[in-house]
Amino acid sequence: MKQIENNAVSDFLVSFGTHAGMVGKNNEDFVAFAAFDTRGDENEEDRVILHLGVVADGVGGQLAGERASQLATQTVVNYFGSIEKLTIEEVGDHFDKAISMANRAVIDETEIYPENKGMATTIAVVAIMDGLLFTAHVGDSRIYLHRENYLYQITNDHSWVQEALQAGIINEAEAKAHPNRNIIRRSLGTMDTVEADQHMLSGDAGQFWQGMPLRKGDSILLCTDGLTDMISEYDVKLSLEDEFDEMSDLVVNLIDKANQAGGRDNITVMVLRTADDYKPNRMMPIPPSIDEVVKRTNQGPPPERLTLVGQSIKSNSVAPPTIRSMPRVTRDMLRAYNHNGNPELALPNKMATVKMRTQPKAVQTKKSDQKEATMDNESLRKTKPSIQLSELSSTIEGEESTSEFQNLLVRIVLGLAILAAIMTIFVFVMTQLVQR
Repeated sequence: MKQIENNAVSDFLVSFGTHAGMVGKNNEDFVAFAAFDTRGDENEEDRVILHLGVVADGVGGQLAGERASQLATQTVVNYFGSIEKLTIEEVGDHFDKAISMANRAVIDETEIYPENKGMATTIAVVAIMDGLLFTAHVGDSRIYLHRENYLYQITNDHSWVQEALQAGIINEAEAKAHPNRNIIRRSLGTMDTVEADQHMLSGDAGQFWQGMPLRKGDSILLCTDGLTDMISEYDVKLSLEDEFDEMSDLVVNLIDKANQAGGRDNITVMVLRTADDYKPNRMMPIPPSIDEVVKRTNQGPPPERLTLVGQSIKSNSVAPPTIRSMPRVTRDMLRAYNHNGNPELALPNKMATVKMRTQPKAVQTKKSDQKEATMDNESLRKTKPSIQLSELSSTIEGEESTSEFQNLLVRIVLGLAILAAIMTIFVFVMTQLVQR
């Protein structure tokens, strides 16, 4: 595909930046943006533009991490540039191919230069084509959607603490200070093959999906953990809603906030925002508003089209997970902040969650003083949704029936015990009367 000259785009405002932080670390992050003509039309009015944003966070120390993130980012951008033409239906497949190629490029680099052995990188990629949003990521670099004064995290961290949170081993307060908080479970450069995660976390009870249309006023944020580890998501939300003369001022504001909070890591930010004259893609279904979904969710069960989030954990050292019906879900499944910064959950009445019998084991420590772990990086991998509402409903009904039967048995036993006690007292009283 032909790259647009100077990456000039009209439907979106784009700005990005990176900073080494405040503790003297080498900047191992890398960021890139490119715009491509997907059809090769000479007539600008007929062109369908692919907007491609990439953020990567390198691991390895010295210059190795920096090289890994740069190599992965450039490989993804170059891959999309090498495609002759692109259709909306092909974006997901090309994500897989581009990220697999980036993974192989990092591995090959370590074989050519043994001194870089151990280098790896996370990656987060956003593609916007014809107004439709596509995402893919590996690691803990995040993608957020800001819509209607709400901020949604739409990617799931591939990290030890995220898995421990979902398993109920630790809570969010413990996660922020946990010694394993820098351990990532999936990255480019550590395994011969890597799975790009293209699953969006649910928002508004199932509103988000690959290829969903963007609305006027939407903002997409890509960032490394140097931002989200230092400031809260509410602070991020406030910056996205603040009015700046230029988009670059917004990026600088976010980076400055992270540095003022300590800047313990490299900080990279990219923001893509629909322009003031943006016209949404009307060929695709427009999701309901937040108020509509909250009202619908509170009035009854969610629509049958929704798929609930399930976990599949593969590890020789961890027992198979048990899936149980729960009246609530973990906060990572949907986190939205309202005007006052209070978390609000718009969720189905009953969801599925996973209980692990042992803690997840470490794989690799990212940017910390800890020793690198050496466990298989394929274990404890999050999969795409697999539990349908009908299946979950049957499980819930079965558990409720079993519970009711058990309660009935308890009531009968208690009744018999009370009756026996009354009979004993009656016999004792009658015996005393006869003796008199």
